[in-house]
Amino acid sequence: MASSDQKVDRLRRIPLFEHTNSRQLGEVAQIADEVDVGADTVLARQGERGMDFFVIEKGSATVTRDGVKVADLEPGEFFGEMSLLEGTPRTATVTASSHCSLLVVRKPAFDALQDSVPGLREALVKALAARGGTRPDHTN
Repeated sequence: MASSDQKVDRLRRIPLFEHTNSRQLGEVAQIADEVDVGADTVLARQGERGMDFFVIEKGSATVTRDGVKVADLEPGEFFGEMSLLEGTPRTATVTASSHCSLLVVRKPAFDALQDSVPGLREALVKALAARGGTRPDHTN
């Protein structure tokens, strides 16, 4: 299990968190769970309401939309950012294509954190806006 400082370092490399300060990032690291899943585990299902944000630490995952493969995700990539912020339905299905180690931020913990960490939501929305919103090849 990684220390909070190690999680902060890993989260800091993710473009979604580029506008967060050290305190905000430290708070997110504290609620990020480390999860291991096996190959063929469905991490997000198209059409279902999203409740988690994922960062792939090790392994890979496949993104499909309407049953058609649209992307492969590798270590360092992430998905579920709009679900984390808005709880919107997933726009694609993401399935682990190998054993994966993930950092997972769950929406209920994130929602509670937003109330106690000023500016966190605004920093994430700013990062999304700078990137043009969600990525067309990934899921919310």
